[in-house]
Amino acid sequence: MYLPPNTTSVLQPMDQGAIATFKACYLKITFSQAIMALENETSLKEFWSKYNMLQEIKNIAGGWQEVTPSCMSEIWKKLTKRFQENTSSAIENEIEIEQITDQIVELGQQLNLDVDNEDINQLIEYDVDDLTNEDLL
Repeated sequence: MYLPPNTTSVLQPMDQGAIATFKACYLKITFSQAIMALENETSLKEFWSKYNMLQEIKNIAGGWQEVTPSCMSEIWKKLTKRFQENTSSAIENEIEIEQITDQIVELGQQLNLDVDNEDINQLIEYDVDDLTNEDLL
């Protein structure tokens, strides 16, 4: 059984921005740590070889801490019609993701990675239009 087309964001409210914001924040934290390692004369290969599950969990926690309350509020406002007049926080959330994406691109360039905003947007987007019910279980 397939989900109806274009209903993912309605059926899965977290898909409305929190996941993309979290991914952007997480990526920014990880790139920042890689740059700090390079500044401490550690090679990128050595940084990744020492990157373990504990560090991963800490970065995940840090990424979620950077998801703002206004981002979460906007997600739930989209689900309730009485709050739909206020779109300023939606615009703020988009600007916030754009700013984080710009920061990630700058960090990537410091790591000598060939990345641009489009590459980062592809990493943080959560495209689940083709998921089935089995995929969600």
